[in-house]
Amino acid sequence: MNNILPTDETSSAISKMHELNVTYRGTGKSVLFLHGLLASRSYWGRVIEGLDALKYATYTFDLLGFGDSPKPKTATYDVDTQVDNVYAYIKKNKLKSFTLVGHSMGSLVAIRFAVKYPELVNKLILCNTPLFTDGQDIRQVIAASNIAPRLMVEGKFARILCVTARHIPYVDVLLRYYPHRLPSDIKADFLNHTW
Repeated sequence: MNNILPTDETSSAISKMHELNVTYRGTGKSVLFLHGLLASRSYWGRVIEGLDALKYATYTFDLLGFGDSPKPKTATYDVDTQVDNVYAYIKKNKLKSFTLVGHSMGSLVAIRFAVKYPELVNKLILCNTPLFTDGQDIRQVIAASNIAPRLMVEGKFARILCVTARHIPYVDVLLRYYPHRLPSDIKADFLNHTW
């Protein structure tokens, strides 16, 4: 596998990308982690602790609009935008080959990244990849899962919640009714991103 960064027509566009918040630690083979929709780089904390003893260089990303990364009002936050911003970080930091790990929405970004830049990705690890036939299928699966997710995808309440979630002080009260199996640090991420 070629370990040289690709040169492509997107080079000029890369300079216009937003600088993502990334935590780097360790030495050794590189592993990049992309979080899911209701998370940030802190989602991977427990995994990273386990990798420290195994001598890996780990990079945990806050994707655009999530965690401490920029939340530009003009961004589309689609998969290609996420891929372009991750690639901008990789190009700037001259990473040449790595294992790419994605969870949920992050796995969709990881898949697209691997397709677009196969020469950079040694291994691809996908966790809880959301695969649906269409938008209606997505809504039905989420709505059937629990009352809190159902409220997030159905009707006027869903639209209001998605648009204003970062600005309503009582959204954290709603999160108390989200499944209790999630650790509190993960629940805290729910309010720290752009929906």
